Amino acid sequence: MPPIEGKPRRYNKKFLFGIEIDDIEVAWWSKCSEIKPEVGVVTQPEGGGILVEENQSLGKVKWPPVTLEVGRTENDELYQWWVLCNDSSSNTGAVDDAYKKNVAIVQKDRDGSEIGRWNLYDAFPSSYGGGEWDASAEENVQESVVLTYRYAEWVRAA
Repeated sequence: MPPIEGKPRRYNKKFLFGIEIDDIEVAWWSKCSEIKPEVGVVTQPEGGGILVEENQSLGKVKWPPVTLEVGRTENDELYQWWVLCNDSSSNTGAVDDAYKKNVAIVQKDRDGSEIGRWNLYDAFPSSYGGGEWDASAEENVQESVVLTYRYAEWVRAA
């Protein structure tokens, strides 16, 4: 029997990613949660006998929020974005076009080249965390933002 031949797989590395947010320049991200869309299921019971079957079909697509974490520095652009949204929800701030931004989560290769990206459209921070403190810790303060978005798509690099 001849040996099995194949092309070795190159897996994407979890730690090789970057995040681009329209006009916000935050370079060193610590963490990004998973993009995990879900499709609802519409069910309709059918039948009249002992065995009741259900007709099932696709429902609405849901895009759960994504959480980003970054080491807190003097750069307060994420906080200012949150303030813009907070002011807007209080009827004292920006309209949709001002606070909604496009976000890209970029998967990189070991040489820094782009493998592909998740584009998140019309994203805005629905929650913000300024970090927690602990006198016994040997860590940096981590700022976090939860992004809600309209939809996302995966685009492979050319």
